[in-house]
Amino acid sequence: MTTFDRPPASCRRGRRVRAWISAATLALAAGTAFAGVGDPIALRFATSAFGSTVAYLDNVPSGCVAAFDTTVNGDASAFAITTTSVMGPCGVPPAGVTSLHVDLGIQPPGTYAVTWTYTGGGAAQSGAFTVAPPLAAYVTPRCPFDHCVATLPSEPTTDEPFTLSFNMDSNSFPRCMEVLDAAATVVDNVIRVTGTQTPRPDCIPVSPPPPGHALSVDMPPLPAGTYSAVLYLASTASPPQVYTINGIVDAQIFVPGELTVLTPEQSSMVQVVEYYYPPYDHYFLTADANEIAVLDARVPPFQDWVRTGYSFRMYKPDAIAPPAGAAEVCRFYNDSFAPKSSHFYAARGFGCEETLAAFPDWKLETGSAFVTVIPAENGECPSGIGVYRLYNNGMGGAPNHRFTIDAGERQRMITLGWVPEGYGPGIAMCSPL
Repeated sequence: MTTFDRPPASCRRGRRVRAWISAATLALAAGTAFAGVGDPIALRFATSAFGSTVAYLDNVPSGCVAAFDTTVNGDASAFAITTTSVMGPCGVPPAGVTSLHVDLGIQPPGTYAVTWTYTGGGAAQSGAFTVAPPLAAYVTPRCPFDHCVATLPSEPTTDEPFTLSFNMDSNSFPRCMEVLDAAATVVDNVIRVTGTQTPRPDCIPVSPPPPGHALSVDMPPLPAGTYSAVLYLASTASPPQVYTINGIVDAQIFVPGELTVLTPEQSSMVQVVEYYYPPYDHYFLTADANEIAVLDARVPPFQDWVRTGYSFRMYKPDAIAPPAGAAEVCRFYNDSFAPKSSHFYAARGFGCEETLAAFPDWKLETGSAFVTVIPAENGECPSGIGVYRLYNNGMGGAPNHRFTIDAGERQRMITLGWVPEGYGPGIAMCSPL
């Protein structure tokens, strides 16, 4: 289900765009990689990560043409483009072709059909383009307010409603602006919130801006998964501009955010993320949100730590109902191999107490980094999947352990000289699926 965003002025229904072409322009167009004399007329598209799309009609005959007159009509899922040529005075028409283009604006995620008819010759060209959910990393929105932020709930569960809130604080918003007809639709893991922003005529701007959210939308419970939350606001005034890889375009306000909806069982779990430090060939695990944020931001002195792409779930220390056989996991730190250091994880009843008693160089950082289920002596897990533990055997002059659920990575590490540790094939913990 999609709704149709108003395209920019050049693409609105019945809008005509006339392009007058000089001889120099024709010569340049004929020499481009997209056009060649004798090639058939062809339709193509360029879509930015922000969702803006430009349609191109290549190899259009341009001999004796003074201008092209283009009309664009569009509805919720299709565009119809018609181009006629305005001929100029000349004798024998010179051989020449050019490429025409029309900016179709920023559209919500979906697939759109396009038919482009050139009355100067050739059959109508038909095609389609697909707009994926917008990627904020590829654009720099120019928010018309001082601050645009999506305030998303912290991992709601599938059995509870939640509220999406969008902050747009400035000297005039939210006090002097209001949003009308706010609504939300969910399609393919994209939560699309729409509305119309309009100024309040009875409001006097103040500084500093009053606190509060400009817009909040109540959402029903959603299926488990990761969702992008996107806000588009039509404007009763001039729409703001945004930068895209297709240039500067007019667009609605765009505030991206992402949230994950969990099952009730998943809400009692935490993601344990693995990092790698190439200078020492060391691995590190953490379930701490603050540590993850610092490492991902590569804040000095952690600028050389990188994610391996591997992670697994464990239970939170404060899980309401951990499964039978669950045990807290101790986290140790050893800096006696300066300048190198290392961390080690061992569950209570499976290495934690022994490490405390026999290895004083390993300092206990926490007795409850997360909660795991202990595997059976043969390495089998009563539920979930086994976490392999491998030891680098002191290579490089300092100990290091790696924990992974990937059997291929386990074998690769063994090939590199790492030693399996744990029950059965080297299972140290069990990760819930």
